[in-house]
Amino acid sequence: MMEKNQKIKDIVIYLQTKYGANNILIQDHWESSENAIGLIDNSGRYLAYISIREDEDNYYLALEDPPIDNSFPYSPAGEFNNISLMKLENLISKHLRLRN
Repeated sequence: MMEKNQKIKDIVIYLQTKYGANNILIQDHWESSENAIGLIDNSGRYLAYISIREDEDNYYLALEDPPIDNSFPYSPAGEFNNISLMKLENLISKHLRLRN
């Protein structure tokens, strides 16, 4: 996470502090992007992909569920553009099945 934008780092630290670092794990398929990161639940089955634009205050979020069949490695579970930090946290906590 060293190469990530400070805003991305802050989100991850906040979520891991609130919900537990063992409950939100980094699964970064986007290492080359400093403005994006993937987070998974502790079972490794559910993924939340967060992306930001430095010139904006809101976030992009894509959610992925486990695959329904062998056609794809995951099932899309929703895409949200231009959402607030509060909405981002709410969606991620529900998707990753987190409790505070």
